Amino acid sequence: QRHMRGRRAAVGRGGFCGARAAAAEEDKSVAAAMRAARRSGALVLRDRQLVEVPPDVFRFNSLTPDGDKWWELEMLKKLDLGQNRITQMPESFELDAFAEVTHITLQANLLASLPALLMLPTLLFLDVSDNQLTCIPAAIGNCARLSELRLGHNRLTQLPEELAHLPKLASLHVANNALQQLLPSSTLSLPSMRFISASHNRITTLEPSFGNLGALEELDLSYNALNSLPNEMCLLSSLKQAELSYNRLPNIPRMGEAIIELHASDNGMQTFPRGLCECRSLKTLDLHDNTIDAIPEVITMLTELVRLDVSNNCLQHLPPVLGTMPSLSFIVLSGNPLKAMAHLLDKGTAVLKEHLRSRMHTSQTAATAIGGGPAARGTSAVAIPEAVAYNKQPLLDFSSKRLTQVPDDVLSLTHLTSLRLSCNMLTSLPDDLTRLELLDLLDVSCNRLSQLPPCLPCLTTLHTLNISNNPLGTLPAALCQLQQLHELIAEATGMRVFPDCVLRLRQLSVLDLTDNKMSQLPVDLTRLSSLTALHVCNNDLTNLPPELGLMTQLQQLRFDGNMIKSIRHSTVDKGTPAVLELLRMRIVAH
Repeated sequence: QRHMRGRRAAVGRGGFCGARAAAAEEDKSVAAAMRAARRSGALVLRDRQLVEVPPDVFRFNSLTPDGDKWWELEMLKKLDLGQNRITQMPESFELDAFAEVTHITLQANLLASLPALLMLPTLLFLDVSDNQLTCIPAAIGNCARLSELRLGHNRLTQLPEELAHLPKLASLHVANNALQQLLPSSTLSLPSMRFISASHNRITTLEPSFGNLGALEELDLSYNALNSLPNEMCLLSSLKQAELSYNRLPNIPRMGEAIIELHASDNGMQTFPRGLCECRSLKTLDLHDNTIDAIPEVITMLTELVRLDVSNNCLQHLPPVLGTMPSLSFIVLSGNPLKAMAHLLDKGTAVLKEHLRSRMHTSQTAATAIGGGPAARGTSAVAIPEAVAYNKQPLLDFSSKRLTQVPDDVLSLTHLTSLRLSCNMLTSLPDDLTRLELLDLLDVSCNRLSQLPPCLPCLTTLHTLNISNNPLGTLPAALCQLQQLHELIAEATGMRVFPDCVLRLRQLSVLDLTDNKMSQLPVDLTRLSSLTALHVCNNDLTNLPPELGLMTQLQQLRFDGNMIKSIRHSTVDKGTPAVLELLRMRIVAH
């Protein structure tokens, strides 16, 4: 027993001595790092098992190593304390040591809070990711020069309003937190913001003012709970890459004109997001693992598209015009019930496109009806291009130009056949619009129009009219004079009652009234004998009139997002013909 007690005592003394020796070695290591920092201005104490910040760090500029000339030494500019076990930073310290600090890294520690004093006006870079932070001090607003802020892998539930005071902030990392709102509305005018990473949060929606982030180039909102996106996404004129996968988005609105790559897999989308077909710079479109059952022919507007991934959806056929897309090199289709062309899926995209082109002659009429022809392509320019003004090119695209009124110069272009004014700030349209007597397509979607001008019915050559996402409430009765109108898109216009004027548009082939507040559809819809596509998704409908079953020419009937319980999902899954047959049976039963 005496021997065992003596042995334990020896071990205890040895352990204590070992700890003291380790601490001494650590002090020497810190001292060496301090000496190196006095010559470089960068103090690196990364991955040293520190549980607190060494006191000498806060006296950095007052310490002069023996033999060094003080006038040759650098002030502290960069401090790296990452990957340690630091639980707190001191609430007060001498600021002299941090007078010129531009970079602070505290990543991968055990911090539960940050001192306000650490929010230095000289900071350009701050990394406090992978800690246990629940809030960021309001003093962050003092960091007027801050360019990059890394807050990922913490426990944040909101970001401070004071971020609005950071005009230089270009990169924001907030992934893996518990945010329900991405940015407070007051911060949505950050002029330098180019990169946002906010995946793995609980964000449900974005503010309409999100469209004010005009410099934003990359956006990652994957793995959130988004159920909608504002139409102002089209105002993000610099956005090139958007990651929206693993959310609950039933639709993706039109994005900004610079978008090149978009990922929106695993969202439960039932219909192809048609707004994306106007994103003419798009090269990569990823929609895999949704429940999309058809690709619209207007996809041909994506002339730059290189890769299309629609694997694991519900596609039973492909539009033949897909074979004419010049840049499309990769089509991913696995996991779809494409029985008619299953033998082609493993032979490559080139063979598949050739097969689709061979079927083109059977679908030219449908392609024209849906609007996939040249008139839908438009032109993008900041000012009226010479080709339009002098060479009489008939297509003009003034989308996303922040216009508050239609320029007079546009009204003098009487040769125009296509005019796109979407995603601006228009509150009215001029009466002189009637001067454009040859207009075939007019797109004024995503503006602030509360009514349509009385002159609009005078544009008797109109074939396509898009007035979506305007607070119209209703349509003027005189609209029925547009007897050449083939396509009317009036999504999200606040309509509570089906507009009677539409029932007199006998040439109408496509009618889209998605995202309104209509509670019923009129029986007289059957008067629209040319109608091939009817979209009434996301309204307040509780039933469909059985007489719709008599519209045998109807190829697309979309009504998801309503409270219609009388039509089973199994019938809807079989497609439009099965729904029409069910409605006809109810007429007989009645």
